[in-house]
Amino acid sequence: MTGRIARILVTTAVAAAVVATTAGACRKPADPSNASEMKEKISKGSGLMLWKLDATKDQEKRLDRLFDGVAPDFLAYQQESKAIQRKVMTALEAETIDDAELNRLQASATALFDRYMKRLVQAARDAAGIFTLDQRRKLIKVWREWEFGE
Repeated sequence: MTGRIARILVTTAVAAAVVATTAGACRKPADPSNASEMKEKISKGSGLMLWKLDATKDQEKRLDRLFDGVAPDFLAYQQESKAIQRKVMTALEAETIDDAELNRLQASATALFDRYMKRLVQAARDAAGIFTLDQRRKLIKVWREWEFGE
């Protein structure tokens, strides 16, 4: 496998991992199929987080509205990611590997990841505006512990 193909596969896999749900056991759980299901997935852990932050009812409502806004975007990213994955699979099962097609798919996956990350950062910025400085610091502390064990 050439380095270029390896980079294409890694880029596509990273984009898919970010956008898609993570696999559990042997069978991957079903991805959200509509904005309502995506909102449910996004907001799954927010109840505990809001409790830990001692959030007000107003903050809870504002965060819920934020989830209403991002869910359709994240669903669209997930669907686009799935389409790219299918095209990569099709390209890789062909008798002859088409490097140009894989390069186009890599560019599509990279652009998707860029759009997703911009939207994710905007959503995080919007969420930060909902909470007080103290609450944001508590949230970051919990995030660091979860993500890095710090």
